[in-house]
Amino acid sequence: MKYLFLALLSQAPTHGYDLLQTYEALFASVLPPLNAGQIYTTLSRLERDGLVCKFDVEQENKPDKRVYELTPAGQQALQAWLAEPISGPRIKDNFFLKLIGAQVSGLIDLRQLIQSQRERYLQSIHDLNNLALQPQIDADTSQRLLIEGAILHLKADLAWLDLCEQAFDGN
Repeated sequence: MKYLFLALLSQAPTHGYDLLQTYEALFASVLPPLNAGQIYTTLSRLERDGLVCKFDVEQENKPDKRVYELTPAGQQALQAWLAEPISGPRIKDNFFLKLIGAQVSGLIDLRQLIQSQRERYLQSIHDLNNLALQPQIDADTSQRLLIEGAILHLKADLAWLDLCEQAFDGN
């Protein structure tokens, strides 16, 4: 979230609540909601690290509004993050750890475990396809791309489950 906040702050100095509203506008349909505590904790860390600074803006008949602004160091950190490719494939996969744990312990049939996971992935694809049909998603390129990317990952995970099933059936 740190870099997303830096990106949002690169547009203009912003209040924490405004960050929450922007996050919800961008991702509400496809990502879990953020709570205000998470936002302000992240902003405090960014300030501690010298990536943002804060200042108060007076408001009539209301408490002062605390506004956060990107520092030059924050701008550099954001540019470096944006330019750096994401790390390679995810080698540590929680389902794989569960699968090996099931194999070692012998407490559950591996085919049953794989089938259960396959059903979960298929249900997730179904849910994402339904979400993609909503008009607000179709009109929002970023949300549509996020959903389509998630579906592609799930399809790859299904193909990998087929490989796991073949490998364990061969033993």
